[in-house]
Amino acid sequence: MTIYDYSDLLKMIANINTDKIIAKNERTMNNKNRLAKMENKLLTCGILNDWYDLKKSCKRLNVRLAPYGNWDEETQGPLMKDQNGKYFMNNGTFSICMSSGSHWSDHFGFSYYDKEFEWNIWHSTDYVLFSKFSNEDSEIEAKIKLIQLFLSHYEEYRSVQLDRIYKKMSKISDETKEIKDELAAMSDL
Repeated sequence: MTIYDYSDLLKMIANINTDKIIAKNERTMNNKNRLAKMENKLLTCGILNDWYDLKKSCKRLNVRLAPYGNWDEETQGPLMKDQNGKYFMNNGTFSICMSSGSHWSDHFGFSYYDKEFEWNIWHSTDYVLFSKFSNEDSEIEAKIKLIQLFLSHYEEYRSVQLDRIYKKMSKISDETKEIKDELAAMSDL
């Protein structure tokens, strides 16, 4: 029986595996650098402060951030075309649904509460299917995707919310005028 020397083959296998690990690490590092640049852009361009002030304005007027169910666009203003609050959630976060059932869902996204940028996973109930990413690359890719979605949807969101704020302000002004007219009529008696 002939005995073969596999040392060259084993070296080739080791080199191929090492090259793959290096390529994966380079990809991860490139994505981390890209994410860091995107997060920096998001934090420095002023859009998050605008979002913070817009959310505060909505809360003061009791305007829901992401309305749902029986929404009349004629009287209550238009909804975004993001499938009824798919990204901009009513709790003031920007997120995507990672898993869901009939009465539960797990979301991943970011918030800007008290002017602090933070990545989070939220659960609508105690039932949890998604609690973490399978690997660092998929988490980085999800973060990059969310920042891109936020930047591409924010102007529409802002426009819709401002329209709803102005409609609500107009309604409050009309109600105030009615009350003042009522008071004036009472004082004439």
